[in-house]
Amino acid sequence: MLYTATIAASRPPKVALELDSSGARVVRLTDHAKQFESEDGSGYTYDEVTFPLPADRAGETVATIKADFAAWWAYGAQPEEPAPTVEERLADLEEAVLAMLGGDEL
Repeated sequence: MLYTATIAASRPPKVALELDSSGARVVRLTDHAKQFESEDGSGYTYDEVTFPLPADRAGETVATIKADFAAWWAYGAQPEEPAPTVEERLADLEEAVLAMLGGDEL
């Protein structure tokens, strides 16, 4: 998921690997970090991409992700697939039931 104009008090790392609440590895990438000063203090604005590390890429490290940063950024910035609608879910269920019954129609 892509976030733009994220704000933090300190400069974020370019690449971070974290664990979410379920124990899955999550990649956090930051780019375009710029320091700012305001009446309330100083900090950094930056763009950020976060996404779960694909299961087939479990061997990835911060170093390997940094080495191919642009490709990982493009991967993480892709829009998330929307959840299926109720109609789509019902159609899939009907198709599965028909396949189990061996028929073409209900």
